[in-house]
Amino acid sequence: MSINPLVSCIIPSYKRNDTITRALDSVLAQSYSNIEIIIVDDNTPNDDYSLKLQSIVNSYNNLKIIYLQQENHINGAAARNFGIMHSHGDIITFLDDDDEWCSSKARINGTLAHTTAMFGFTLAGLVMQDLCKK
Repeated sequence: MSINPLVSCIIPSYKRNDTITRALDSVLAQSYSNIEIIIVDDNTPNDDYSLKLQSIVNSYNNLKIIYLQQENHINGAAARNFGIMHSHGDIITFLDDDDEWCSSKARINGTLAHTTAMFGFTLAGLVMQDLCKK
């Protein structure tokens, strides 16, 4: 594996256009830059959710973002598998469309994968914030 492995972040999306921007922004803000972001649209093709998601993704105009449309809505697991089939990364990661990464997530995964072959997968901790607190 290279010193600077490509990290593929697969984000399946189903009817969550209100949160996808936060997820995308968190991946684009990574301290590690060798990343491809694969958005898998799991909505019904050409429905309102799918058209809005395409519009959001296109507004980024970023070559790191790859938009994929499934032929029809199946489920999140199928969308993740579809994303894996189209990924180019040395490391595959997943992010739900209503979640976000801390700024060092990709760097940590890349470092772990580069320094040891002992890991077939890694798990991350959960940080919860009360967004309603003032």
